Amino acid sequence: MVDGCFTMNSISKTVRRCGAFLISGVIALGITGCSGHPGAGNWDADSSSSNEYQRLEITFDGTGELVPKESQVSVLRCVWQASSAETIGIKCKSSDASVADVEFEMTIENSALGESNKATLVSSNRVVAEFVRAPFTKKSFGQE
Repeated sequence: MVDGCFTMNSISKTVRRCGAFLISGVIALGITGCSGHPGAGNWDADSSSSNEYQRLEITFDGTGELVPKESQVSVLRCVWQASSAETIGIKCKSSDASVADVEFEMTIENSALGESNKATLVSSNRVVAEFVRAPFTKKSFGQE
């Protein structure tokens, strides 16, 4: 049956072509998919330096939490964006407005083996914390 421009046979071919195109697109995305930034993960304050912050969690989805050393100050909720392969920009605010919005830059140091196990957190051109990578745990902050 011919109806205008399409026949049932041509529609079937079009559907198969579209299906093949979609499958190849999914495969291509899988091959070239995103890899995590080396800053993503859990970071604990380096005990060999003085720090204003005791813990930083940077999640893959662009959010994070920064825990101040002073326990009476609330946890800061953050968003981050990669500036380079070794640096991320972080903007944080407290949930109870006890701390003004703060901007940070975190630089990840690579070891000779290419591992990213140390990081420096800077705000207003001043180092405010040095971190070492911590193992991932499912604990939320404040449940130590």
